[in-house]
Amino acid sequence: MKAYYTKGRFVSNEAQEMSQRHVRYDVQALEKIGAVAVRARSCVKVKKLPDGNFNKALLLTMNDGREVVAKVPNPNVGLPHLTIASEVATMDFVRNVLAAPVPEVLAWSSNVSQNPVGREYIIMEKVRGVPFADVANEMDLNKLCKIVDRLAGYQKDWASLSFNGYCSLYYALSLKKPHRALQYVKNGVSIASSRFAIGLCVGRYWMYDGRSAIDIDRGPWTSVEEHQTAVDERELKSVSSLPLPKSLTGLYGPGTYIPSREKKLEAANWYLKIVKYLLPMDETLTKSHLHHSDLHAGNIIVDHRDHPKFKGIID
Repeated sequence: MKAYYTKGRFVSNEAQEMSQRHVRYDVQALEKIGAVAVRARSCVKVKKLPDGNFNKALLLTMNDGREVVAKVPNPNVGLPHLTIASEVATMDFVRNVLAAPVPEVLAWSSNVSQNPVGREYIIMEKVRGVPFADVANEMDLNKLCKIVDRLAGYQKDWASLSFNGYCSLYYALSLKKPHRALQYVKNGVSIASSRFAIGLCVGRYWMYDGRSAIDIDRGPWTSVEEHQTAVDERELKSVSSLPLPKSLTGLYGPGTYIPSREKKLEAANWYLKIVKYLLPMDETLTKSHLHHSDLHAGNIIVDHRDHPKFKGIID
């Protein structure tokens, strides 16, 4: 099956943008894996869900009525193997260590050569409910405050747990050479985990505009200063060796700043000299925590009828 991007169009560089959201995979193989994951006899219905920017999603219905969601990543999702491996491990950690209501992963593969789908995939439980974005305008202030309070509680839990490194979270077995065995502090208690590890950074800013192909320090790092230094060195190498990306929002005219390779390199070199003086001295502000970078109303699921009832967080 060829899956194209159908959510919208692009006003700039459309052919390239579309190619980064075009995938080909075996739907029938995905159906069989989904059925096995929930011990159903077969998958009897497949429904294409709205396109995301980084994934294709299908709703699989089994012969006994159960439903699961299958996600297949677009080429623009990030580094092969590592991005999906990190996403699955992070969902597991958040669900089982932090007790947050994220979907349970039922099956997954980050190794294209060893699965029949022909692409990486994740099969997870379906969170029943409706997106908060669809019903927020129907809710009174008291109900809205209940949702916000619940979200604040989860984010407080995430912020209360700190790690011994800065980067992306993985299962230790997913990494050929785990860079840093995971240790974290929860409720004042230091806990060592042999199941999880901190490995290479899969944040998309380390991928965009050709950055995936350059030799840079991708972590993990032991301090914020190490991380910020690596970010600056990444930009120095990117500006030096890659075509400068075009800005879609810049307004340039006489007497205004006009970006150039020389100016960007000068700014990055100055930042490298002063970065350690810009960071907070209070260590509580620089600890390593989990962060949901896409926590908008469309990714918050509430009950169909009892809207203040929180059902889950997705993506």
